[in-house]
Amino acid sequence: MAPKKDLTPRKRSCSLVRIEPDNTSLIEKDPSHVETFKHVGCWRFCQKLEGYHLEVSRDFVKNFNEGKTKVGPVEIHLTTDFISEVTEIPRSGECYFKAKKIEKHDWC
Repeated sequence: MAPKKDLTPRKRSCSLVRIEPDNTSLIEKDPSHVETFKHVGCWRFCQKLEGYHLEVSRDFVKNFNEGKTKVGPVEIHLTTDFISEVTEIPRSGECYFKAKKIEKHDWC
C-alpha cells in the first residue's frame, strides 16, 4: 500500500496548488458528502481512485494525443462511451470533450 500523501494545499507564486486526492477519506469525513456523490452517480469512481498507480497515470498523460493514449503496449481510444464505462459515471450533464486543445504542462 502506498504511503499517505500530504494533502495540505501549498502556495506557489501567489496561486493555490490544486489538490488531487487519491482516496475517499476527505469525502468520508462527512456522511452527507458521501450521499451527494452517490446521488450524482460518481461515488464508485471515487472509490476506484484508492491505490491508483502513479507511473501508469503518468504514462497515460504523457502519451495523450488526439483523443487517444498509450499505456505500455495498450493503445486506448478515448470516447465519451469509453470514459463513462470505465469510470462508471453516467453520461449526463456537461460534455467531457469541450473542443479545447489540451496543452502539455510541466507535469507531463
